[in-house]
Parts: sequence; structure tokens; C-alpha cells
Amino acid sequence: MRDAADRVRRATAARPVETVRVTTTASMCLVLSRHLAALTAATPGVVVSLLPSRAVLSLARREAEIAIRMRTPPAEGRLVIRRLATVRIALYAAESLVPAGMAPDLAALPIIGVARNERSRTAAALWRILGDRPPVAILDDTPLRLQACAAGLGVAVLPCLPADATPGLRRVAELPGMDEDTYLVVHEDLAGSRPVRAVAEAIAALFRRERAALMGEVSPR
Repeated sequence: MRDAADRVRRATAARPVETVRVTTTASMCLVLSRHLAALTAATPGVVVSLLPSRAVLSLARREAEIAIRMRTPPAEGRLVIRRLATVRIALYAAESLVPAGMAPDLAALPIIGVARNERSRTAAALWRILGDRPPVAILDDTPLRLQACAAGLGVAVLPCLPADATPGLRRVAELPGMDEDTYLVVHEDLAGSRPVRAVAEAIAALFRRERAALMGEVSPR
């Protein structure tokens, strides 16, 4: 029996391993990393490499094999595009800053800002809330904003997933009209690749399972 187990281990170790790079925003990388064990189990023989970046990496130049894009999918290029889910954005604060049962007063609470960006509806909504007040800090990176918010720095705009899954955070206000669609994008030359297809299907299945959590409708699993 031990010899048989050794043969299985040797065969597994000798199996060629493919790496599939997935580029997306830092917030979506947080979602994917929470479920990386499930993605790995669903894609044997494939190593998933997450590339968090605000820059748009080129699939045509093979800077990544898969991209997850927010709101508007690319309009040009030989791309295969699949809609994944809708992501809800809301305002969150640490329970130490806004205890449960207390109505939040956004006009009095410190706000964690994001960089002004004319193309960002979320940034525009946040700066409307701030008005003439300066933010307590400006953090464009979602994981940093999530961490600072959980530490009690101030109110932050965050996606419901992973914010709802973060201990000590509570949602204090909704941001109507700020929902963002997510799309999975693959260059058509790689759409038939076995490892790329396996990772793409595993990601699509993950987003289907987490659709309600991404919308902030249920507690994340």
C-alpha cells in the first residue's frame, strides 16, 4: 500500500503544471483570494497567479491570460467576454466608531477619501458626501482602505464583499446607483486552452455561488 501511495505521489509530482495569470482590481483579488483553495481544488495541474493592478494589462500581449474587468468590458480586440455578476458598493465604518444600534451621522464622522477622478462615479459620490470637509486620509487602494476602516480611521466606501466578511465592520449607508458589473475577459486565441478554460469556469462558478454576497444580500460564506 505504501508503494502504491509513493507511485501516486511521484506521478502527481511529475505532472506538468500550467500557470494561469488573472489580472483584476485589488478588491476583486480580495474576493478571489478568499476562495483560492476552492479555485485550486477545481483546477488540478494549474497554478492560479493573481495580479492585482489598476493598470489594464494586455491580454493580446500575453501580460495575463484572464482579466476581470469592472463596469464596462473592453470594446476592442479579439476578446471573449462573459458577464460574471454585479458588485454592490456601500459605506462602512468600524463598530468602534459607529456602534450597533447607533444611527450614523455622516456629516460628523471622519471620512476616508479616494483620489478625485472625473470618470469614477464612486469617487464623485464620496466627495459629494464630504462636501467642503477634508477627508481624514486618502486611500485609493481598496485593501488599505478596508484595513484602515476596520481599525476605526473613518467611514469608507467599500464593496460589500469583502467588507461584509470583515469582522468589526458594519454597513452604515447605501450608495444607490453605484453597483458595478464584472466581466471575465479572455483573448480568443486562448479561449480553447484547457488550463485557461478550467480557471475561467472555476471563477465563473465562484461568482455564481457568491452572487448574493457580492450584492450585500447575504452573509459571505
